[in-house]
Amino acid sequence: MPLQSLLDLRKEMVFDSSLTRITLDWLLDDVYIYPGDDDHIRILQKANQRFSEQKLFHAEQRGEELFIIDGRKQTFNIGLNVNRSQLDIIVPKKEFESIHITSAGGRVNFRNMNVNKCVIKNTSGKINVSGRIHELHLKVAGAGVTGEVLDVGKLRISSTSSKTDLSGSFNDIESHFTGSVLIISSLTAPERIHSVSTGASVRVTIPDNDGFSCRFKKLSGSFKSDFPVVSNGNDMIYLAAKRSYLAEVRGGQFILLKA
Repeated sequence: MPLQSLLDLRKEMVFDSSLTRITLDWLLDDVYIYPGDDDHIRILQKANQRFSEQKLFHAEQRGEELFIIDGRKQTFNIGLNVNRSQLDIIVPKKEFESIHITSAGGRVNFRNMNVNKCVIKNTSGKINVSGRIHELHLKVAGAGVTGEVLDVGKLRISSTSSKTDLSGSFNDIESHFTGSVLIISSLTAPERIHSVSTGASVRVTIPDNDGFSCRFKKLSGSFKSDFPVVSNGNDMIYLAAKRSYLAEVRGGQFILLKA
């Protein structure tokens, strides 16, 4: 962790492992969320000694949900925030019901997690995500997103000007992508793909499979496929057409690649 050796531990709180939902509302700096070796949820914030005590995180439990908020959101004079900090949330190795993260700037590192529903909203920062996630919702603007070793049931992306590169297994993909590049490499052929892109390049790589039907709609732009599809109007048919894909392009391109 790049800042760890430069910062001091300024605040730590410990919560019971019975919590199943986490909501984080953060402004700046790096956030790390990952499983640890004990049965409690530990929150640690590291910062230099110039970082105001009032700006350290606040956390409280409400029922089965843990709420964590950046202390800077509760001060009137946020200032330039030249003093950096780092937040670590270390959780038990179990499945969580939901984790919601909102951040502006900084990095969100969501590592090797097991969660039913994860929502990450980020503006002008970076996201790195991995783990088993039944529903993954990414809502980003001006950000950079990478994901590796993912096992995702439903992937939902709403993005503006955010380069995104995800790899793993995906069963259901829906993306609304404006600007930049979206790259998805799936180890399994998704049952459903619904892509709407504006001025963007979307590249989806899947293995060979027993068939799909891909409907292509465009105002301008192009569709390319490694698979030997048969055209039927706007529909591109491959083998038994068991899966349902849709690509709507408003400038740019949609490319379906064979792994």
